[in-house]
Amino acid sequence: MNGQGALKSQVWRMSLGQTPRLVEDMLADERPWAIVLGGEEATRLMVSPGEDMAALAAGYGLTMGWLALEGPLPAVVVDAPGRRVLVAGPLLPRPEQGPRGAGGGPTGPAAAKPLADDLRLELATALGLIEAMARGQALFAQTGASHGAAIFDACGAPLAVAEDVGRHNALDKAVGAAWLAGALGRARIAALSGRVSLEMALKAGRVGLQMVVSVSAPTAAAVEAARAMGLTVIGFARGSRLNVYSHPQRLVVDGRPFHA
Repeated sequence: MNGQGALKSQVWRMSLGQTPRLVEDMLADERPWAIVLGGEEATRLMVSPGEDMAALAAGYGLTMGWLALEGPLPAVVVDAPGRRVLVAGPLLPRPEQGPRGAGGGPTGPAAAKPLADDLRLELATALGLIEAMARGQALFAQTGASHGAAIFDACGAPLAVAEDVGRHNALDKAVGAAWLAGALGRARIAALSGRVSLEMALKAGRVGLQMVVSVSAPTAAAVEAARAMGLTVIGFARGSRLNVYSHPQRLVVDGRPFHA
């Protein structure tokens, strides 16, 4: 292994009109890890293993609504040989039983608390969040096979940046890292490298984030949930352009909050 979550491999590199070459390249590692909450295995996730497994487990429990944001931080123990993370702390009732989606979340709409509306962010700052996230994506730079997620405060200052082969895992890692560092109370915005699905919108809303900015697009279900809970969803944030799908009042354009 060379660096967190990357493995060396030999690949054939081919181009039209050139002789194929056998070269060394880097591949993103992917392994199954168990998340154990309160002594019970909650899920098994395919993850990019590294030093952020504690953040992943804490963030997963929090964004799923199984750990309480208020109160003391949970005790987290990483069992690397057993590929599991044990989280001890007061658990909330698990209201979401039955089928789950690929990211561990519900496959349909779920209730979310209405979000606060004290964030006002300059358009230029919003556009710069994707680039700020990308600067922390060392694994993607090595392999091209990981997702990124970053958590920012109300001014667009980064609080945590994470990567993983799974976009849900990357968000959970970033949320968990900010939480364990005592910074999640200042978090207002998430930047994502992949699409904003229903699960991703709900995860952001459950921890009080007011805005999600992505380089990709949201799904219709994500936008519907975002409009209901008061979450600003921004997609296709690339260069000098972006699309706003819900609650645009949080963006400041030409010095004034935008009103549709």
